[in-house]
Amino acid sequence: MGYNFYSVFSYYLSSPFSLLILLLMQVMYVNEAVTIAVLLKIGISGACMAWYMRKKTKGQKETAICIGCMYGLSNFVLGYYSNLMWLDCLMLLPILAWCIEELVSAGYWRKYTLLLGYCIFSNYYMGFILCIFSLLYYMAVYIETEKRKDPFWKSA
Repeated sequence: MGYNFYSVFSYYLSSPFSLLILLLMQVMYVNEAVTIAVLLKIGISGACMAWYMRKKTKGQKETAICIGCMYGLSNFVLGYYSNLMWLDCLMLLPILAWCIEELVSAGYWRKYTLLLGYCIFSNYYMGFILCIFSLLYYMAVYIETEKRKDPFWKSA
């Protein structure tokens, strides 16, 4: 726990899945424990996207499952699965998008703030990228909401 421990902690160890790896190391080898954690993160990524798409497609279960599988097994995930800490923010991206929609439509800001704070805490590189995504997605959702309210857009 020397001088550089905070940087190591904030980059590698701040994910709750690190505790899972630590627990799994009691009964199996490190490689197997890390593989299980990676597979779990990829599975949760797909499940989160399927949940989000189920809300967006208004209950079309098959479409939501297909899109969730495509998200979980996308080229980015398969290309960067060795960066364990990036997968935390990737699995929370659909939930963050839902929180932004809730922020624009109903003004619920607590869930969004807590989730973005957790993303920044778990990996500040991907957290910074998610901050940029949040800004751009907020503007897109806000403009889309205003288009639905304004009769000028409906007549055009």
